[in-house]
Amino acid sequence: MQFNEHEWKLIGQCPIAIFALLSLADGRLSDAEKDAFVEEWIPRISGIRMSDDPREHEVYRWVLMDSVERLRGREDFNLEQCRRIVQDVGEVLRKKMTPEESAPIREALLVLAKEVADASAGWFHLGEQVDLSERKAIFQIRKMLAAK
Repeated sequence: MQFNEHEWKLIGQCPIAIFALLSLADGRLSDAEKDAFVEEWIPRISGIRMSDDPREHEVYRWVLMDSVERLRGREDFNLEQCRRIVQDVGEVLRKKMTPEESAPIREALLVLAKEVADASAGWFHLGEQVDLSERKAIFQIRKMLAAK
């Protein structure tokens, strides 16, 4: 499986786009949420194997880290652009991989979405874990990434 330069860029931006869609579903994005994303989730996301070729995996990690660096100073997100990125990644996975090959990638991205939503409940997780706007965002992300 070979991704072209544009596809690698989309794949590297997808976790940031998912983070933006979930963290802004409730209308708020705190510095603490950004810090937690960078410190906790990025190390796990960088381990997702996008290819059996170690060189391709390093390209993915490089694009992801470049996206993370841009996230650090970012104050706003174009949510429509974030939706397009997730949709385009779903399309790339459908075209370039079998459903079985892409399943671990899809699952990792959906776990990320759920964990970002869970994190918004705060340290003590009081009250409802994931509010309605976040559940809708997760549903949309799942739909955009679906293997069909």
